[in-house]
Amino acid sequence: MKNIFSDITIIDCTQVFSGPFATRHFADYDATVIKIEPIDGDSSRKFPPF
Repeated sequence: MKNIFSDITIIDCTQVFSGPFATRHFADYDATVIKIEPIDGDSSRKFPPF
């Protein structure tokens, strides 16, 4: 069965929690998500727990 977002590509330029959390839901329903991060990465990667 084809999911509702399987033909959609999302470019995610968000950082920290709420933006990536929202695009994770699209990815869970088979959308293609392309995450674009700054050179030093998303700042939430430095928050514990690791």
